[in-house]
Amino acid sequence: MLTMARKLASFTIGYPHGIVVISDHDGSDPAPLWEDGDPSAIVSASPGTVMVKVRNAVVGPVTVDIWNGTDAPVIGQRCFDGHVRIAYGRLSVADAEDTSRIVVGAGPGPVPVQIFVEPWSFAGHVTVVLDTD
Repeated sequence: MLTMARKLASFTIGYPHGIVVISDHDGSDPAPLWEDGDPSAIVSASPGTVMVKVRNAVVGPVTVDIWNGTDAPVIGQRCFDGHVRIAYGRLSVADAEDTSRIVVGAGPGPVPVQIFVEPWSFAGHVTVVLDTD
């Protein structure tokens, strides 16, 4: 049976610290550390969390689209292709201070996640694609 990609959420906000955090909503994984010595690295990941550098709120807002399904329309270049470990079936997308957060159903278990950004540096658009079907 062929399933079509479903948009789970879309929102536009300013990220005060220029970081989007995609994580297990109920998890307690420590935030991943940025790789030392590589100023061009825009992603840092641990088993339960992926952090992506984007433009900060002073520069302008960032649009985040969250899709379920590998045939989702994406914008930009892939910056992450891996899994996020989800304990109880809820994935959150938030800013670094957790003042703005959206939660979507995903998992439980290791959920395949792809993240795309446009442009690569100081992204103004992030597409998060889950594969839970």
